[in-house]
Order: sequence, then structure tokens, then C-alpha cells
Amino acid sequence: MLEPRAAQTLPPDWFVNVQTSQGLLLGKGSNANQDKAIKHALADIAGQLNISIDASTSSQQQVVTSRGRESDYARSDSQVVATVGRIGFRGYAIEQSLYLKGQYYVLVSVEKATLLRSQKSELQIVDNDIELRYQSMKKAPLIQAIKTSQHLTDRVSVGRSVARVVAVLDQDFDIVGRQQRYTQLLLDVQQLKSKLSIYISAQKSAAIQSALLDKINSEQIVVVKNQDSFLSNTHIVDIVTSIDNKQMWDSYTTTLYVQLVLKEQGGNIVANNHLEVSGSSLKDYTRSERKAVQAFINKIETMSVLEVFGIYN
Repeated sequence: MLEPRAAQTLPPDWFVNVQTSQGLLLGKGSNANQDKAIKHALADIAGQLNISIDASTSSQQQVVTSRGRESDYARSDSQVVATVGRIGFRGYAIEQSLYLKGQYYVLVSVEKATLLRSQKSELQIVDNDIELRYQSMKKAPLIQAIKTSQHLTDRVSVGRSVARVVAVLDQDFDIVGRQQRYTQLLLDVQQLKSKLSIYISAQKSAAIQSALLDKINSEQIVVVKNQDSFLSNTHIVDIVTSIDNKQMWDSYTTTLYVQLVLKEQGGNIVANNHLEVSGSSLKDYTRSERKAVQAFINKIETMSVLEVFGIYN
């Protein structure tokens, strides 16, 4: 004898045994929250494409229950704003849905042909943008070119993600040639950094200057020691420091402000950064200042040289 529907405790068969469909990508998800269940179903589809997904739904659909009894509905069209890798797509259909014992079970579909068209269109837009940024990077002065390369690198990452989706959906798509092109672009970006050389103008804090030199050397950027050795792409770093000492009860606190100004040899400022750190001591300002300097050293260790000098945001 069959159990009454309200006594059902196991997930439905359509959830356990998902049927394949030639023209659809099907994903299943469950959660106590309906929107999250849909998100998990989309993540399931993304997993089939070997990509990651972060989705937020805009659906107004609801599963209606009566006195706590379970109910279901099938084939509801809805909309989703989702990120596949870092690429957005819209549109899904809820093939099946069931609310059971405090859990939503959903089966979601995305049309392969629709997704393929949207991703090919997106890929064309991304590639056009990449090419424009690349040409701009090649023509720009070095620091501006490096700044442009940051956005170019981001767009190449997006292009790789979209290309992987297209390749899964279209077996005739030439992903190898496209990925080779992306790899060459990233190699050109890396070569920009190798052209940079730095001269740090003398300033009072030997500890800060030494920390900056260590950071530059760790990334194998050329350090020019005197002005007679300037290269064509040598840039000058001016360091301006100030401190603010405050005492509260028995605690001594030093706030250290470090301004780094990157200039071309002609004096034109091309980047700058303001770093603020602090140190405290129960003894005196000498110790709190020492701790503030150490805090600066620790801070720049977590940053790239391009971030330290404000070239990258």
C-alpha cells in the first residue's frame, strides 16, 4: 500500500535520477530556502561545464503549502541573474519543484542553444575589448601601460572562462588557438614589469627605505643606485613620512604615515600611494615608533610592488 503524500520522506525520483536531455542542461538543488535551492541547481549545471557559479535569483515563484502539507509544481519559467565564472547569463526553467519536510527540491534547466549563442556573443565583446586594451597598452608610456595591463589581465581571465563554456557546448570551437592567444597576451603583460627600473631618492628613515628595496628586489625589478646609472625606463620614488604620537593612560601609540610618489625622470607624477600603520607600547614612543615601522614592513610584504607604489589599485 502506497504511503500518503504527506508522509513522503525521501526526495522524489526525478531528483534522485535526473534524466538527460539532448537540448537542455539539467541541474538539481535542495535547500531550506527556495532561492538557494535554485542557486545550488545552477551550480550543478556549472559543474557540468567545469566552471564555478554564483547566482542570485529574481524569481517571484513560490511553493504554496496548506497547513504544512507538502505540495509541488512543474515547469515554471523564471529569470536568473547568474555568474558563470565571471560571465553573466539570464534565463532558466524550473522543470520540477517539491517542498518536502522543510526542504525545497528543484530541477532546473538551461537551453544549450540559448546559452551557446549568448556566450559566443559575450566572447566576441570580450575579445574586442581585449584587443582595444592591448593596442592601447602597446602605445602608452610604461607606467600607464602597466596600469592598462591590470584591466587587460582581468578581461583575459573573463575570456578564458567564456571560451571554456563555449568549448563545452560547441565541439567545433577552436579553444586551443584562442587560449594560446590569451597566453601570449599575458606574457606581454609580464614583460612590461621587467622593463621597469626604480631609483629611491634618499630620505630620513633608513628602515623604510631598506624595506622598500627588499620588496623591489624580491620581485626582481631593477634598482638603480645613483642618477648617473639611470636607464630609459627608470622611475624615481620619493618617500615622505610623518608620525603622530598619542598617549592614552599608560599606552603610547604611534601612527606612521608613508606617502610614496612615483615620478618619471622629467618630474611628471605617474602614481602615488598613502600607507598608514600604527604601533603601540606600554613603555615609550621609541618602542611604539619601532613597532609602527615593523607594521609598515609587514604591510608591504602582503602587497606586490605595483600595489605598494599605487600603480595597481
